[in-house]
Amino acid sequence: MVRDLHRIRQLRALAGANVELMVDANGGYSPGQARRVGAALELGVTWFEEPISSDDTSGLGLLRQALRCDIAAGEYVSDIYDTARLAPVVDCLQLDATRCGGYTGWLRCAAVAAAHNLQVSAHCAPALHIPVAAAVPNLRHLEYFIDHVRLEPLLLQGVPERCPAREHHRAGARDDAEPGRGGACRQLTCGGACCRVLAASRSNGAPPGNQPSAQRAARSRRRSWSGAVARAVRRSRCPK
Repeated sequence: MVRDLHRIRQLRALAGANVELMVDANGGYSPGQARRVGAALELGVTWFEEPISSDDTSGLGLLRQALRCDIAAGEYVSDIYDTARLAPVVDCLQLDATRCGGYTGWLRCAAVAAAHNLQVSAHCAPALHIPVAAAVPNLRHLEYFIDHVRLEPLLLQGVPERCPAREHHRAGARDDAEPGRGGACRQLTCGGACCRVLAASRSNGAPPGNQPSAQRAARSRRRSWSGAVARAVRRSRCPK
């Protein structure tokens, strides 16, 4: 806890006084720890992501009432039932299309959030989420995860490309003849190992809805294409 608060103070000093800070505990605190850390976040921190396990909905609800910063969770939800369970206890619901049933599942979960007067945040994989996130009126933001921003243009065609000089994205070339959103796997010099892992991870399908939430979350993490791609890139010798 002490080290985490020290890091936040360092970031505040670097970012300046007029920048909102967002922190992610990855569900690592107990409810008591999260309450004490949250009470100390009087440093312009407006977003407290997964202060405790997302399975502890009663704890999240208590933290939402006790703390000034917004409580966010939901990146591991797999269906609308998980979404409905979390919606009453968060201020913003995170959704990940690679875990909640693709674009159709993402839109359904966003509708559940809207029914609870909540905004949604698209979790990571910016190129994947840009089209679907732009389609809902209750979007708060899209998470800019730099690892995915670097990987997506290497592995996929038709994605927005990063322009480091201007720190924004421009639309990549897309083929309107391609199905869906027009993206396609690139053929890499490693023989397409990354693409094969990506395709295999997609073919696994969504985890069954009748399993306990913790098990569904674990399976979602294992089946996340982003994790599979990252592992494939590390194993292969793809050119940067």
